[in-house]
Amino acid sequence: MGAIYQTLSEIGLIGSAAAFAWYGLFWHLFDGKLWKRFKCFHGIPDLNGDWAGRATSSFKNEDGDSYSYDMKLKITHTFTKIQCTACFAASESEGSCVGISACNAERDSCRLEFSYENEAGENAVKVRTWQESHLGFNRIRCEGNTMKGQYFTNREPQTKGIFVLERKVEDGK
Repeated sequence: MGAIYQTLSEIGLIGSAAAFAWYGLFWHLFDGKLWKRFKCFHGIPDLNGDWAGRATSSFKNEDGDSYSYDMKLKITHTFTKIQCTACFAASESEGSCVGISACNAERDSCRLEFSYENEAGENAVKVRTWQESHLGFNRIRCEGNTMKGQYFTNREPQTKGIFVLERKVEDGK
């Protein structure tokens, strides 16, 4: 028993640093996984996963119709961090300044907002400056496995649009 006590004492689990070690361990577990089990206290829904759907832009195609395209959104988050990456056929947007607000645990809903920088790929739509990278902002209402959002960009001409995404459910879950 003395060897176990000595080992625990050396790694800081017993003694003056024990409180910090136990708190650090608890926080690590809570931030990564346990927060999902305590939604009744904080109301933040688990948005982790891949979301897919369609977006419609104010940009008009050659026929004069609104431009519509496939969109995917990958969200990775813990209790304290969230990362959003939107993927399109010819470009990708990385979210920054991400925030979750207006959480409602009963409806499993919240508002997700983030600014982004889009890195246009070589195959991006080449109309005026559309092939260039741009900045934008998303405002999304999340409820259950559905997201309904709107966005705007600083492109020339400026564009805005709407999108609807559904959470992709993995088989066996």
